[in-house]
Amino acid sequence: MRRLLISVAVIALLAAGCGDDETESAPATTAAPVTAAAAPAEEPEPEPDDALSFGFVVPSSINDQAFSQVGHIGYTQGLEASGANDAGVVQNVDPADASEVMANLANEGADVVIALGGQFGQAGIEVAPRFPDTHFVVVNGFEVGDNLSAWSLSEGEVAYLGGVLVASTVDNVEVLAKISGLEIPPLQLSAAGFNAGARTVTPDIEFIATFTGDQDDAALAYEATTAAFEAGADIVLTGMNNGLSGMEQAASEQGELLVSDVIDKCDDPDVGDLYYAATSADVIFAVRAIVTGVSDGSLQPGFFRQNLEEPEGFVVRLCDGEISAEVQSRIDAARQGLIDGSITIDITALS
Repeated sequence: MRRLLISVAVIALLAAGCGDDETESAPATTAAPVTAAAAPAEEPEPEPDDALSFGFVVPSSINDQAFSQVGHIGYTQGLEASGANDAGVVQNVDPADASEVMANLANEGADVVIALGGQFGQAGIEVAPRFPDTHFVVVNGFEVGDNLSAWSLSEGEVAYLGGVLVASTVDNVEVLAKISGLEIPPLQLSAAGFNAGARTVTPDIEFIATFTGDQDDAALAYEATTAAFEAGADIVLTGMNNGLSGMEQAASEQGELLVSDVIDKCDDPDVGDLYYAATSADVIFAVRAIVTGVSDGSLQPGFFRQNLEEPEGFVVRLCDGEISAEVQSRIDAARQGLIDGSITIDITALS
């Protein structure tokens, strides 16, 4: 019976398929595959750039092998670490033109303008009130305001430690010297500190302080350094920008040694053999700290001193050999006195 039912069903299906000749069956259609058009991807809204924009003003070339070069290294490191934007670096700026240069950077959109050098202190005072929305920072400046900061490198204090080191390690030292260009407080304090530190070890030491009037004139630096060595200086502390090459030439010709003040020259493959020691504030550390601190909001306008408690803040080392435990103890004691204020540096000691 089941087999019969299946046969009847098949016959019925066949009959329905044949139909009447007059009756047209609807044409079969094949549906085209439907391809859904992908909606165009919405481009994400660009996030607002909240990074600050920094401008940098330096007194000499960023390749001067001295102050401006290490400052620029710190500036670049600070931008990379903070994600801040570079509004421009202006080199070889004369103090007389500094206020205009700083104003130009502010006009061009710099949120922060850093001027490297105490010689730009007056420019900072002049320009800051004109641009209240721009934060101006003068490295080695002293004046502050609502939007004006000063960052002291503590050059006098570090030079004091250098004086202790040199007087403690140079046999029969009698005369020390410091050659600088501009007679401005940071360089005056450096000379006074070097002298005062050395005299804690050798009280009757003689000291020569010379200011040539120009941080970048190598010929003047050469003449002053040569004169210091010919006057009996056993060691000369540097204090130049582009003029440093003149000091190095004089030391080479005289067969004498220098102490570096803003950049550790001990391992320099070209001139390292001209240096006895490095006693310098770390300018790279300072400028990097300024950029990152202002960027994250931790550095608001005010006065900041590069504290000797910061191990990255300064360098005191012999170029050839280790500092003995006895001498290191003297340096550590002097450092603590400078930190707690029991030791101070008299800038008038050179006058």
